[in-house]
Amino acid sequence: MFGFFGLGTQEILILLVLGALAVGLVAVVLLVVMRSSSSSTQMRALEEENRRLREERDRPRDRPV
Repeated sequence: MFGFFGLGTQEILILLVLGALAVGLVAVVLLVVMRSSSSSTQMRALEEENRRLREERDRPRDRPV
């Protein structure tokens, strides 16, 4: 099939290795992006909880005398 394009076994193997490297690189980049996104989401949730707790702490309360 690839003989029609003038490719031998060596060239086909090189193309397969290069393709596998490209796919691996894309997978690593996607993994890093997804992890940083989830860290960002967790940080946002913690900041929101912190804000809520500070508001609760600073809210004036009716204290019995």
